[in-house]
Amino acid sequence: TYIEDSEINHFNIYGAGKSFISSKILFELVEKSLFYHKISNGDFDVTVGPIVREWGFSTSYLLKTIPDSSKIRDLLLHVGSDKISIKENYIYKADSLLEIDLGAIAKGWAVDQIAQYLDLLNLKNYLVEIGGEIYVSGTNLRNSLWEIGIKSPEMHDYDFKIDGEIIDIVKLSNMAVATSGTYENYFEFDGDYYSHIIDPSNGFPIKQDIVSATVISRKCVDVDAIATAVMVKGASLGMEWINSLDSTEALFIIKNSQGDYTSITSMGFNEY
Repeated sequence: TYIEDSEINHFNIYGAGKSFISSKILFELVEKSLFYHKISNGDFDVTVGPIVREWGFSTSYLLKTIPDSSKIRDLLLHVGSDKISIKENYIYKADSLLEIDLGAIAKGWAVDQIAQYLDLLNLKNYLVEIGGEIYVSGTNLRNSLWEIGIKSPEMHDYDFKIDGEIIDIVKLSNMAVATSGTYENYFEFDGDYYSHIIDPSNGFPIKQDIVSATVISRKCVDVDAIATAVMVKGASLGMEWINSLDSTEALFIIKNSQGDYTSITSMGFNEY
């Protein structure tokens, strides 16, 4: 979206009801995004970009005030993945002002594409990482399972930041892992903290007990989207959803009302 003449921006200014001829890449990403919008009950939504901009998360967060609620309500009229449909290599939108931003899924998809290419080269042991989305194959240099550290939000709290602290290590092979959290991308205004993750149902940054979600599954595109969706759902509904998904495990870090951190895991997470 930051490249003015990109295909995604051409789609974003396209008229409603018209058939947008899509590249294979964009079509696959939109198709996968619509899938996760459906199975997450709308908590994953790639059309909230205009609201993200309104909150200043496309800029330097130097807001003099938070957005007016009436402005957010107006923007919400043009948000919703249910306004997008696809057929063959065409993408349609029912609202000319609707836009898509694939930032919550594209990195994971790109990791998978690189991994597939390395497989074609008959490389067996590798790690691919883009912006924290990871896929590992085979073993590491010590011929052991890959070890991925999960950062502690307590070491990245709003009042102090200390790099290098981890709360858990997962050991993986031929699996993907991604973490979504509120503790690294936020801004403070008038004593309150606002996360970059927007709740599609109301257009406001999420206010959940969950601070971060680390998700493990077979494809990085999946863990990328799932990790974002569970942040919107919150810990209880999010973990219930995780446990209903095939070949998917997760660790959630929760901050209670006293400011203490605890963690919960899905039914099969301990095998990692």
